[in-house]
Amino acid sequence: MKKRNIILFFVILQTISISVFAQIINIYTPKGSAIEASDKSSSNTPTSIQNAENNASSFLTNTGWTNLVTKLEGASLAYNCHSYAWYKSEGGTPDYWINSYTQAQINAFDRSSQNSTPPSSHSNLPKYWNDGSYMVAPQWAATKVYYGSCWAWDSSIQQWVNDCDHSAVKLPLSSTGGQEIYVSKWGPWGLYQHPANIAPFDIANPPVNGRSPVATWPNPVSDMLNIEIDAIAATMVQGRNLVYDIRLYDDQGNLLRQTTSKGGAVQFNVSGLPVGIYYLHIYDGVNNTPDMQQIVVER
Repeated sequence: MKKRNIILFFVILQTISISVFAQIINIYTPKGSAIEASDKSSSNTPTSIQNAENNASSFLTNTGWTNLVTKLEGASLAYNCHSYAWYKSEGGTPDYWINSYTQAQINAFDRSSQNSTPPSSHSNLPKYWNDGSYMVAPQWAATKVYYGSCWAWDSSIQQWVNDCDHSAVKLPLSSTGGQEIYVSKWGPWGLYQHPANIAPFDIANPPVNGRSPVATWPNPVSDMLNIEIDAIAATMVQGRNLVYDIRLYDDQGNLLRQTTSKGGAVQFNVSGLPVGIYYLHIYDGVNNTPDMQQIVVER
């Protein structure tokens, strides 16, 4: 029964993933690499949301997981697991759907034909760690995980399925009593906090464990923006101590705040700034391209 429900989940998920996009746009990694995303906000109808909620509820009941997970947000067809883990959880707005493959790769592959060859590599999502925005870290140090691909032909539904295609935010072990606890979006279903092994995805693949050298919180922010230089990640990148130049710009490119740090946390007081979108640039003194994060000021 559990396997049958997981197959149903992936049929729903992959139907949404390969559907014709209303609009493809580029969003950007902290290092500035373009990531393909799609605007699926028009799919978020009351009927589609209710159907997703009903399917999720049935899935949890049939798997016996209802009391093992915590739903943090309701169903939405506007964003998925990759979008939440790598974009939305870092303050990215508005909501977009992000596939691990490019649209060209998806268009060239026929999931309903056993003779079609699945994409052999991911050309979209891995830019987040291939361009240095995130470092590939040991599992204990990871803040995000991605499980890659495990394409297999499923004769029961006559489709190729990729049960591993999932990303999640990994909560700090210090906050979970040493347990592996993730927060992830389950396709069009809700956003859930769950143990690593409780999710409608195959996590047998060794994951890509990502860790950012910079953490910011809260985002959105109303008064004090905290910026912390992660000493572990910074050491993994450069192997030596660095002095970071931290700057906050408005959407016109005007410099509003600036400070330096050798590590640890600093703060910017943004209580006097108008509500809107701002951009944090962090230079490590070695690379010419800064880490960039979108900061939302709201009240």
